[in-house]
Amino acid sequence: MFDPEGFRGSAGEGACGEPVVDFENGTDALAALQGFARAENVAAAHKVLTAAAFARRQFACEVDLFGEEFAYRAGRSAEMETALALGVSACTAERYVAVGNALDLRLPLIRAVFVSGRVDFPRVFAIVDAVAEISDATLARMEPHLADAALYLTPRKLVAEVMRELIRINPAEAEELRRQRERHSRRVSVTADLHGMAQVYATLTAAEGRTLDSLIREMAGTVCREDPRTVDNLRTDAFMALVHGESYLHCRCGRDVCPTAHLPRPERPKSEVHIHIDLDTLLRLADNPSHLEGHGPIDPELARLLAGDATWQAVIADARRIHADRNHAVGDESVTGGQGDSDRVGGTDRGNGDCGIDSDGHRAEGVFEPEGDERPRDARSARYRHGGPADVDPQEQANGDPPREPKSGNGSGDSSAWTSPPGAPARYRLRRRQAGQLPPRHDPPTHRSQSPGGGTRGPRVADILDAIAAKPALLDGQYPDGHGGYDHPPRGALTYRPSNAVRAAVFDKYDTCTFPGCTVKARDCQFDHIVEFDPDNPHAGGWTVESNGQPACTRHHQAKTDRLFRVVRLDGDATVWMGAHGTIGVTLPLPAEQRPSARAEKAAARPAPPTSSPAPPSTEPPDLGIYEPTWWETHMRPVDLPPTLADLAGITDPDHLALCNQLRTHHAEHQAILGERHRHQPPPF
Repeated sequence: MFDPEGFRGSAGEGACGEPVVDFENGTDALAALQGFARAENVAAAHKVLTAAAFARRQFACEVDLFGEEFAYRAGRSAEMETALALGVSACTAERYVAVGNALDLRLPLIRAVFVSGRVDFPRVFAIVDAVAEISDATLARMEPHLADAALYLTPRKLVAEVMRELIRINPAEAEELRRQRERHSRRVSVTADLHGMAQVYATLTAAEGRTLDSLIREMAGTVCREDPRTVDNLRTDAFMALVHGESYLHCRCGRDVCPTAHLPRPERPKSEVHIHIDLDTLLRLADNPSHLEGHGPIDPELARLLAGDATWQAVIADARRIHADRNHAVGDESVTGGQGDSDRVGGTDRGNGDCGIDSDGHRAEGVFEPEGDERPRDARSARYRHGGPADVDPQEQANGDPPREPKSGNGSGDSSAWTSPPGAPARYRLRRRQAGQLPPRHDPPTHRSQSPGGGTRGPRVADILDAIAAKPALLDGQYPDGHGGYDHPPRGALTYRPSNAVRAAVFDKYDTCTFPGCTVKARDCQFDHIVEFDPDNPHAGGWTVESNGQPACTRHHQAKTDRLFRVVRLDGDATVWMGAHGTIGVTLPLPAEQRPSARAEKAAARPAPPTSSPAPPSTEPPDLGIYEPTWWETHMRPVDLPPTLADLAGITDPDHLALCNQLRTHHAEHQAILGERHRHQPPPF
């Protein structure tokens, strides 16, 4: 039986002096639930109204600061500081500000019911978002009805009610808004989901949406009834088949008597993905998290599956530090081997592995790839291979630079005992090879152990914030001068544009913009100097070195350039953003095993670009030819339908197949003309 005792301590005896709820009495429990929900709604209303008031205040201050010509940038810092203060994404903070402004300036009745606690934030946001482009005059006539509907309709039904009321009150404006949306709001996006999945979002016109659904349904119907897939899986496979330009789905029933057994299985081009997996995990010696670039963490078995026919490239990180430590231990300055504590295959780390063995079991040729355009002062440790000199990749050689002098322990610059300079660990990058043979899967994943250090986690954000509170001097950053610990600028440090090696070393550490909560991928960001680069006196400003760089999206880069935020980088590569009002946000670097230092990439067969760009939508009156009878209206009955893809799949006669394809083409033209006629219909449509 259900035991209510487990809830009494957590909700029944709430904090803040809340009365004890008697769960034995269902009526009292539901009444208390309504009271808590109403208090939550009141708090949410004050939250968004406060965020909007703060944003308006900052807007006025920044217009005075930057001038009216830069008013389009004003107010952004308020949204960013709101995001830091509440621990939400910038998109969510913008939503709070937009809702608060709409309530204060356009929707007084909705504001009143929201502040009273009778409606929740999702309903208010649905209304605000739906009426954003409606004129003030029309909205004033609609608001009384919407304020009443908000008390009992769900968010989805509220949006439909807004559209229904708009068409009733002002159909001409409804038509104009529809046409604007058709021109500016159609989009498709792909976002990462949990457990190695992704979500696809598309905003289409109503006709396009119904057409897509019809095509998916039709494609899913090309398999026989014995196909073992669920309806949802069939629809998903049908969607991917349409994306690949296929005309039918391959049936998975496995029967010889299947009506579609004679059809060949469609061959699809290989997609291009980048997977980062450590060598132990690739060889089934461990189960450390892997990284799919542009998506995020994936389970090791999926990474092995994707890497099975990919191109491999191994990278040894921190090889120079390991070499120095080993020489110090044995008193030998010569290169004694190629072992490192972190091999990478496809860009992730591996512990205690032999970097000289490639996936084919041969000795691999390689080259030291110093990050930050650095070459070590000891020429003997600059490059090596087992048994002879290494072949240098011309592209990597082009990025190399003459030696630079890092700080030594006594400040003398003595390089007799060479050590790794701060902020620029070297990598040993091997040649790219075709995929090797992976060991078969035998043991359950739970029986495999983690590689040394694979189960450890880096510092938490809470730990860093506690350390800052205990020692505020940490906010000066690891290198306050922006010189990365160097006495003399290395080559390339006094130029604003970073070299490929420096940029790769910086972007290797983060998967997104370093502003907390920002989701712009690092590969789409700009290289930002943490300590500002001084073009008039490059030697005095921040240098273009690895430890003084970070990926920042255009928006947050501009906010930092405008000095609305200050950024420092702590030891361990954590970045701290500080707002003008004391807000602090921390972004942690990627775990070492998930950094994309190298790529395992699948060959991509890219479609040929279109020969011509599509013409922009015409603003001229409609062609009167669209009102002439179509071929389908002339030769077919209204109840006739074209052959389906399932029908085509079973046709073997070429002439019959061509005739059916002609019918489908005529029907598609007929549907397009009907759509044009509908689009040019006058209101009320």
